[in-house]
Amino acid sequence: MILLIALVGWPSSVFLWHRGAHIPISAMTKAAIAACLGTAVAMSLATWWFGMRSGVAALEEMGG
Repeated sequence: MILLIALVGWPSSVFLWHRGAHIPISAMTKAAIAACLGTAVAMSLATWWFGMRSGVAALEEMGG
């Protein structure tokens, strides 16, 4: 969870800082922001997917 917070928090703070200071964001920073947010989305989906799979398996085992 800490990694997920960092992956969302850093890009948000960089974006807001640049926007507040009226400084354009470089292409490299945009790529890093996109990579962080993409990784956060992938981690969230993977966590959901594996949690659902193990939950369904546990329910099937109980009813079996």
